[in-house]
Amino acid sequence: MYKSNIVTALTQIQGPAEGVVSGLLERLVDARSGIDEAVTEIAKNNEANIKAGCFRLHQAIQAIEQRLNEVSPSATVVELHLLGKRFDRILFDYPLLETLLRPGRQALGGLAGAFDVALQEHRNHPALINLVTPGVALARELDYYRGLIGMLSVAIDSSVTEQVSIIEIEGAERLDQFDNFIALLTKLSLIATSILNEMDNISDSSDAGVTIESIESGSPIQIRLGGKGKTLRFLLAMLRDLIRLPYLHLTKRGQFMQSIETYAYAKNLGVDTPEVLRNLEWAMSEASRIYVEKVAPNVVITIDGRNATENEPLLLSSAIREMTSKLSEPLSLPKE
Repeated sequence: MYKSNIVTALTQIQGPAEGVVSGLLERLVDARSGIDEAVTEIAKNNEANIKAGCFRLHQAIQAIEQRLNEVSPSATVVELHLLGKRFDRILFDYPLLETLLRPGRQALGGLAGAFDVALQEHRNHPALINLVTPGVALARELDYYRGLIGMLSVAIDSSVTEQVSIIEIEGAERLDQFDNFIALLTKLSLIATSILNEMDNISDSSDAGVTIESIESGSPIQIRLGGKGKTLRFLLAMLRDLIRLPYLHLTKRGQFMQSIETYAYAKNLGVDTPEVLRNLEWAMSEASRIYVEKVAPNVVITIDGRNATENEPLLLSSAIREMTSKLSEPLSLPKE
C-alpha cells in the first residue's frame, strides 16, 4: 500500500474540527485528568482529601454534562453514526489497514454504546463517567491518525522538485525485470538532459536531470519522479512513445518519426537542428529496442494515471531492429 493511500484513508476518517463529536471528545479528555486527580485525593483516605476529591470529580462530570446540554442528543447520535460509517467504509476499501484502524473503530463503538446508555439513564453521573474511557481511547486514536497524516504527507512532499510525475509498473516484480526498467528510465533521463542541454548550451547537467523521489512496493510498483519541468516532460514523452513504437504499423522512417510525441515536443521546445534530431531519432529507436527485448513482455505501465501500453500489443521487435539498423550513429548519447 502506498503512503498516499494511507493518507487518503486516514483523512476520510477525520470528522469536522468543530463538530459535535470533536467537542465532546475534548471534554472527555479534560474530564479524564480531573477524574484521575479526584481518585488520587480520595485514595489518601482522610476527610479533607476525600472532600477535595469528590469536588474534583463533581467538576469533571459537570463539564461533560454542560457539553451535552450545548448540543442536541440527536446531533451527537447522527455524527457518531456517520463516523462509524466512515470507519467501516475505509476498513472495507483498505483491508490492509485493519490493524491500524480497528482500535479506533472499537473505541467509537464503545462511546456510541455508552452514549445511548447515558441518554436512557437521563444523563445521571455514573452513566456520564462511563463515557470517559471509550471517549479518551477514540480521541487518542484520532490524534494518532492525524499525526500519521502529517508525517506521511511530509514524507511524500519533502523532496518534491519543480514537477512530479508518478509511473506505475505492473508485471515487473522480479528484480531483473525491475532493474531493466530502471536502467531504461536512466537512459531516457540522460537522453532528455543531453538534448535539452545541447539546445540551451549548458555544460553542467547536475541540476537538470530527473530524480527518483520514491519507490513504493505494491501491485503495481509505484515510482515517483521529480525534475525540471521540460526535462521530465521530455522523458515521459519518450517513455510513452517507446512503449507505442513496437505496436505501430508504420514502417517508413519519415512517418515513423513524425508520428511520435517526442519529435513534436522537441520541435515545440525549439529542438530543430538536423544533427540533434538525428541523434534523438537514433536514441528513441535504440530505447524502443531495449524496451522490447528487456521490459515489454507482460508489463503494464501507467504514467500519471493513464495506461501507456496498448491493449493488444504486437511486439514487432524485428521491425524495430530493422529501423534501428538503418539509422545513423549518434555523436555521444548514453550507451547501454
